[in-house]
Amino acid sequence: MAEVAGGGVQPLDTRFSYTTAEVSDTFQKLGSEGRAIYESVVGRIDMIYPLVYGALFILVLAYLLRKTADRTSGFILLALIPLSGVTFDYLENLNTLKLLHQFPDLSAQSVEWGEQMTKLKHGTLFFSLGMVILLAIVAVIGKIKNK
Repeated sequence: MAEVAGGGVQPLDTRFSYTTAEVSDTFQKLGSEGRAIYESVVGRIDMIYPLVYGALFILVLAYLLRKTADRTSGFILLALIPLSGVTFDYLENLNTLKLLHQFPDLSAQSVEWGEQMTKLKHGTLFFSLGMVILLAIVAVIGKIKNK
């Protein structure tokens, strides 16, 4: 995609924030061939990737929560938090596809909504990663104390 655009193109889902002007500039740089490639990537790879990282996060969190929390508590449900990140990722992807089809007549409202989904996705996944790190530390400390 970047090769077609001559470099300097960052996909929307890797940014934390973007404006209508930035989306328009990115799509303009991509040209019709680059936009077709981008649409193919978003429509295929970016629809599988959330399932992979979502399942991984959920399994790791569930494992760590079982190691660190009382089995009778409802804390195991915290392992499902990454599902919201996956949902935001899918909503972001669908919005990106919509923007690609709207181009060059981009709706500021659609761009803003997509940007919010991107922020929510990143926020949720950073929170999930933080939980993994924190729970791993708690599990290691617990294991050391038990020895």
